[in-house]
Amino acid sequence: QQASADCQALLREQKSALVQAARDYACARMAQLKRERGLLGFDDMIRGVADALDGAQGEQFASRLREQYSVALLDEFQDTDSRQWAIFRRVFAQGSANAEEAVPRALFLIGDPKQAIYRFRGGDVFAYLAAEKHADARHRLERNFRSRPLALQAVQAVFERSGAGAFAQPGIEFEPVLPGGRCHDDDFRVDDAAAPALTVLVLGGEETDAIEEARARAVTACVEAIHALLAAGLADRARLVDRQGVARVVRPGDIAVLVEKNDDAERIQSALSRAGIPSVAAGRNSVYESEEAQHLCWLFEALLSPADDQRLRAALAAPLFGLDAAALAGFDDEETSHRDWQDRLQHWQQRAQRFGPMALIGEICAEQAPRLLLLRDGERRLSNYLQLAEELQAADAHALGLSGLLSELERRIDDADSGNDAELLRLESDAARVKIMTLHMSKGLEFEFVFLPNAATGGADRSPGRPAMARFHDGTRRVAMLYPEKGGPECLAEAAEERAEKLRLLYVGLTRARLATWVVWGVAKDARKTALSWLLQRGPDGESPAKLGRADVEQALARLQSCAPAAISIRPAGETVVLPRLGFQPAQSPPAVAIAYRVLDRDWWVYSFSQLAREDDGSDSQRAEDETEPSPALPWSRFSGTRFGNALHEALEKIAMDKWLDWSTPLPPSGEFDILASALKAHGYASEADLDEGVPLLTALISETLNVRLPDGARLAALPEQARRNEMEFHLAIAPTAMSRLLAVLHSHGIVTARQGFGLRQRIEGLLTGRIDLVYEVDGRFHVVDYKSNQLRDYAADSLAQAVRDSEYDLQYVLYTLALHRWLRFRLGDAYSPARQLGGVRYLFVRGLDRNAMDAPGVHAPDLPAGLIEALDALLQAVPA
Repeated sequence: QQASADCQALLREQKSALVQAARDYACARMAQLKRERGLLGFDDMIRGVADALDGAQGEQFASRLREQYSVALLDEFQDTDSRQWAIFRRVFAQGSANAEEAVPRALFLIGDPKQAIYRFRGGDVFAYLAAEKHADARHRLERNFRSRPLALQAVQAVFERSGAGAFAQPGIEFEPVLPGGRCHDDDFRVDDAAAPALTVLVLGGEETDAIEEARARAVTACVEAIHALLAAGLADRARLVDRQGVARVVRPGDIAVLVEKNDDAERIQSALSRAGIPSVAAGRNSVYESEEAQHLCWLFEALLSPADDQRLRAALAAPLFGLDAAALAGFDDEETSHRDWQDRLQHWQQRAQRFGPMALIGEICAEQAPRLLLLRDGERRLSNYLQLAEELQAADAHALGLSGLLSELERRIDDADSGNDAELLRLESDAARVKIMTLHMSKGLEFEFVFLPNAATGGADRSPGRPAMARFHDGTRRVAMLYPEKGGPECLAEAAEERAEKLRLLYVGLTRARLATWVVWGVAKDARKTALSWLLQRGPDGESPAKLGRADVEQALARLQSCAPAAISIRPAGETVVLPRLGFQPAQSPPAVAIAYRVLDRDWWVYSFSQLAREDDGSDSQRAEDETEPSPALPWSRFSGTRFGNALHEALEKIAMDKWLDWSTPLPPSGEFDILASALKAHGYASEADLDEGVPLLTALISETLNVRLPDGARLAALPEQARRNEMEFHLAIAPTAMSRLLAVLHSHGIVTARQGFGLRQRIEGLLTGRIDLVYEVDGRFHVVDYKSNQLRDYAADSLAQAVRDSEYDLQYVLYTLALHRWLRFRLGDAYSPARQLGGVRYLFVRGLDRNAMDAPGVHAPDLPAGLIEALDALLQAVPA
């Protein structure tokens, strides 16, 4: 027997070691992937701050934060954890203040530990309780300004009936509050009398009944009570005074059903729909887990294979089109109908290819909406189709046609993640409907009426089996133990924390209503394990009885009602499965559907010089590319082309220019080597041989670039930092302008005279965007600088002018000068004069620069045609007729 126990212990240790090794590997791999992809999550930011405060410069870091923020106010602090509390305590708590600090500081923690319900997300109520012990003062809210006095009495009766320790957590007790006087008991009346604030609907049944049967009875009871309340409202028997002080009848939008799990929400919504009660569910389900995602897969499969009749029939059988078996079988005899659907498929294919998936799905949904909205879940389906259309439209930018979209949709279906907020189902309507959501989602919200259908069934374990891990607080920190002994102290500690959290969750549910709450409770499987049972039946030992019979339920509820007879009502739960449908009419007729008469302009775009230059010019000539790819016959051919040009630009952007003044040695100045090496590595020059050759090459090119004398006598390295601006980004608004008018202005000033058009575009409209490599100022005049690493046969003035014409750099520098012109006008206002302050253009072909040459090879500094910039500015800002 001892040998068997030792063997089991050894096996547990080995399994634990394996899990720990897997965890360590997964954490390291995740950290590596985040670094490689430049990703940072909330946990990473918190961990980074905590590590920085614990590091060698932690006190300096904390001091800098105190200088910036002298007071910290943290809301919802009950949802914090020990690491976050340690951060704020270190930085802001008065107890750790430096006596020499001139500015006092304060830390305010706002929270209610009775509402700490996010343990599963890492929330640690023990951190709140620890912080509370360090507080200099504690301030309580003594009044509730939201709920009726009867509602406050009912909640107080539930928790005080249990006595001290009602929350099963040392340090947390129920605290009575006074009514605030804004909400009155008469604000909810039924049959002209103030209605109770808490109604317990008592389930019949036995503990031996299956849990699913108990859940079904709870749903029936909840829906019947909602039906009765709304029927009373339709008959003008149930009236309320809303938050705005308006007296009116009860409506569906006043009601919220708070459930334990998302599948409970689906069950409730189906039952409400059968009773004709409009509802909307806010759950945590991924839209890619819906049937509608699969329906769109069938549609795209049909679009990709228009000749495959089986795929067409499969798509048409989906609820999106709703053809039944008889209609599909009729295709064999009704060739006209069959051909009509085939023609429509061809139309859909063309529409998707031309305008994208959103246009396709939107057109189909608009056509099918009248039929879909007649279905019991039609709004839900229509909402899912439209949400998927938006997601696919976003994916269309990087997908390769319809086949790429289908592959992307299938991948997302396989990887559907309900924990990803971006995938969550949207509410199908924001109209006044019964709201269904989980208790966790309801925290912080308020409703007129609340129904809690799971108070009797929430004790049943939905994932039974021996736990592989126990998570609990050991008195100093949160720990997780792998493979705990069943019934051992670790499992008992975790069970105690779970019970305490269920009690807090019940408290959240009972305090969401402004006017009244309905709770379904009674005899059901494991109902004795529920939070409400623990409160109402807890014995002297702090435990619930081993069994829960009808007599036990009746006695417990009678004792509860005696505590607040006017506030609490006890009624048997209804069991009517089929309820008469309620006919709700909208408060006012919906407006007529708006019809769009304006034609959306498809010419609006974000343009750059590179994009414009790539457009066909209507001639047979070939334009030279910027940073052309290397030719093996030229020197330094490995360090040429776009890749090297980008590395050069990055280096010129990041270096300290003043360090390069008069620099002429083969290696860069102190502190600059790593910048040049990083620029090369970032663009694929990562080998030792690349760096050995590339760093001296960059050094030579940069040294000449920064020390060559420009036409105004300036040298970039000699300019003060405030006279230079690297990488000036601009976004210029362009009024609708005919391309012919734009070209006419350019041609009249000798710019891009060979160009006859810009592709098929007839006009330009939108934004003009780009980055100017450098803008510098000398003697009050501002100049545009652009670096070019093109390899030319020579760098004499004529060769540079030809290269500029071939690559249309004249169009580029005109656009850049226009951007500078508008920027100067904006910054200088009325003091700006283009004649005085708008300087020239300096295009530096860095491979041909020579600081010692008198004829300035490699420097292209053309004179801007007089009046060109002003003419372009006026044209592109013109207001269309």
